[in-house]
Parts: sequence; C-alpha cells; structure tokens
Amino acid sequence: YVTPKSLTVCIHALRAILGDTATTPQFIETQGKQGYRFIAPLTPSPPVSGSRFQVSRLLIEDESHRPGTLNLKLEASFVGREKELAQLQEWYAAASAGTCKLVFVSGEAGIGKTTLVNRFLASLQTMGQVWISVGQCIQHHGAGEAYLPVLAVLSQLVRGTGQAELRAALQQYAPNWLLRLPAPRQEGSSESPGPLPAVTSQRLMWELGEAFRVLTERRPIVLVFDDLQWSDTATVDWLAYLARWQEPLRLLMIGTYRPADVIASGHPLHAITQELGGKGRSAELRLELLNKQQVQDYLTRRFPGSPLPARLIALIHRRTDGNPLFMVRLVEYLVQQGLLIHAEGRWQMTKPVTELDLEIPNELRGMIGQQVEQLSVEEQRVLDVASVVGETFASEMVAAGVSLPTEQVEAVCDGLVRKKQVLERRGTEEWPDGTIMACYGFQHALIRDVVYRRLGDGRRIRLHRAIAERAEAGYRDRIAEVAGELAEHFTQGRDYRKGAEYHRHA
Repeated sequence: YVTPKSLTVCIHALRAILGDTATTPQFIETQGKQGYRFIAPLTPSPPVSGSRFQVSRLLIEDESHRPGTLNLKLEASFVGREKELAQLQEWYAAASAGTCKLVFVSGEAGIGKTTLVNRFLASLQTMGQVWISVGQCIQHHGAGEAYLPVLAVLSQLVRGTGQAELRAALQQYAPNWLLRLPAPRQEGSSESPGPLPAVTSQRLMWELGEAFRVLTERRPIVLVFDDLQWSDTATVDWLAYLARWQEPLRLLMIGTYRPADVIASGHPLHAITQELGGKGRSAELRLELLNKQQVQDYLTRRFPGSPLPARLIALIHRRTDGNPLFMVRLVEYLVQQGLLIHAEGRWQMTKPVTELDLEIPNELRGMIGQQVEQLSVEEQRVLDVASVVGETFASEMVAAGVSLPTEQVEAVCDGLVRKKQVLERRGTEEWPDGTIMACYGFQHALIRDVVYRRLGDGRRIRLHRAIAERAEAGYRDRIAEVAGELAEHFTQGRDYRKGAEYHRHA
C-alpha cells in the first residue's frame, strides 16, 4: 500500500541510517519535482555470509547488547494490515516534523493491535535517530500507582541509548519524575531513598512536557502504551495533556485498547477518545477482522508451496470470523493434532475437510470463558439460552427459555451491544402470528460454542425443547419454513416423535 508520503518516510529512514540530511546531503539528494538520487560514489564491499542470510557490512549494527533495546516479537506471517502500517508511518512522519500526535489503535482481543505496533516499531528501530519506549498497562484490582505506564516508558528510555542526555534533561526540567525512577545504585551504598516530595499532578504533567520539548529538539520520541483499558486515570490525563500541546513537539504516542472493556468498565479513556477525536487532537486506527482472502494469504505464507483445500480455508474463516489470534491458534491446533502434517515435501490434510470436527483449543476456551464470566448473572443466563438457539437468534426464542419478558431480554442484549461485548445487532424479525422481535448474533462462532458447551446436559435438553415449542406456536400454518430448525431442536430436546415429524417436513 503506497501513498505519496510513503516515499518521503522511506527516504527519511535511509537518511537517518546514513547520518545524512536534506539540507547538506552527502548520499541522497532531493531533485525538485522529480524525486531523489544517489550523489556519493559507490564502493562495493564483501558481504557478510551466513547459512540463512547475506547482509552488507554497512548495515550491520549489533543492538542486542545495548541496555534498553526493545526485543520485539514479530509474527513471521504478517497479512492484512499493510494499509494500517502505512498510516502509522505517515503519522510518524508528521510527528517527526514537529506535530505531536496521539494515536489510538483499537479493536477486540486478538485482533492484532500489538502485532501491528511491533511491526511498526521494528521499522523505526532501523533508523537509529529515534527514541522508542513501550509501557504495558496491567490489569489490577484495588488502588494502583498513578502514572505507572509513564514511569515504565521513562525507566526504559533512561536505560537505553543516550541515557546520559535523557537523565540530564529530566534532572533539569523534570526532577520530580527522575526522583520516581529507579536510581543506579552505587557499589557499597546502603542508603535507602527518602520520601518523595508532594507534587500536584498538574506540576508533574508540565515538567515532563517541558523535558520532552527539549529532548525532541534533538531527535523524535515514540512512546507506546499497550492495553490502555487497564491504565490509571492519571496516565490518561497526561496523554490528553500532551495531545493538546501547542508548541512544536516531535512526539508520537500510540495507545492500544479494547473498546468493549473501556465502555463496560466506564473507564475515562472512552470520554477522552471522544473529546480529543472530535477536536482533531487524536486519531484512531480501528482494526477490523480479516476477510476470507486475507485468511488465505496467511495460510499461503504459513504453509509455502502447499496450497490448502478451499473448503479448509472457508472452514477456518467461518470458525474464527477472521480474528487473527483465533485463526493462528486454530491452525496450530490442526498441526498439533496431526490433522495437518508435512509429508513428501508439502503440507497436507490427514482426513477430508468434511470429516473435521474442530475442537476449541484450551487457550481460546479459557480466554473466551473468562470474558463471559465477567458479565452479570442475568447477562450470562440470556447468553446461555441464546447459544442453544444458534449463532443468530430472535429475542422471543430466548425469552421462552429464560422465562423473562421479551422486552427485558432485548434490554439485556442491547446493553451488551452498546458495550461491544459478545453480541451484535442483526435486525428484526416478524413471525406469522404477528410477533415482532429484535434479532442478535454472537460476535464470533467460537463464543457461542464456548457458552453452549458450558451448559449441563439436562438444562440443554430442556432449553432445546422450550425453544422448539415456542417457534412451533409462532409459525403455526407456515411450519415448513422452519421445519429444519424445529427438527434439530426437538431432536436435541429428546422429543424424537416430533423430531422425526419435522425431519420429514424438512
């Protein structure tokens, strides 16, 4: 995905690696209205050879022994996010030119937020002339320490390249932050740090803003805050403070978060993203699920030279709905269970796709189960019945199984939709008996599977029968339209006579 700015970003990266500048170029010169050209004499040098790579000596720099160097975990098969990666690079170009940028990367759990940001940071690390730091927000219960993610990124910065000038700038402009960072212990010293001076949050925000203003005059800074849905209020206020900064500031701040968790918990981040976004002070990059073609692209890269059956690709997409984490774990499950093996120089299935009964990997089952268990008792009761109805369900069918008024069931479902949790709206439905109701669907087929498998056998049987009887009454003379569904529900409800009858209808 290439835009006019992409070339500018690449040239900027090359110049940073070569220590070049646009005003006094030694290697790359800008040609007005044409592009760029090399102006330095080219001298060939023998490459460094290895069993798996060849790299020119000019580009080798050992970062592994530098304190504070980011150790990024990069997925080998990176698909479907090229446009988003280019957008991050454009925002970095704007930030490095002096426009402070606050960017939120949002999406559900497993959508690939961290993978995308890590890929972006890896591209920046090759530039050299940029300070990068990553802070992880941790879910906690009870009171947490204010500014903990900010302290984490500062601590990482002052341990990395250029730590002397970073500490010097903090000492001069943000002394109260430096006091809060772990100090290098002198050998033989047994002194313990004294109590921290009382400082207002406004003073702390102003100090660090001033320190960054001075530091970014020397080189850009990129700060990443992962899982902001778990951050403390003070950190969110500090991000908003810098996003409103009026002076030139070569700073890019990236925060990843899950909208569902933020809305459900009433986290102040929701109001901040709405306010700053409305005023153009922040930008948001919402990651969507992968489509079927992108799933196929992933499988092609994951299993090179081994075209997989189209039915398998469709099955993986249908079971995961294109959630990258679900997709990767399901593919790993196929390999671990010996359903997909490497033989005769290629990957191949050990049984026909039509015979596959894909179990949910334990890791995913636990993750989805934890998400469901955080809901209220009433919400879980409604989801239990909904999972028996199917991936898509009408509120009247759920009301029949949960013994609640239809309006109350719809209120529970609408609440989950507003919080972007588990469910999404699927329009309305009208039955032949005149009943009009709202329809909903599970966000992922795997969520429905996990909820359904949690039910005890006795309760599952009773729910199938109650749901079948309500649908049977609602369709009366047009029973053939739902004969297949009724056959399934009555059979699962152990009413075999009616199950057989509706199988004949179907």
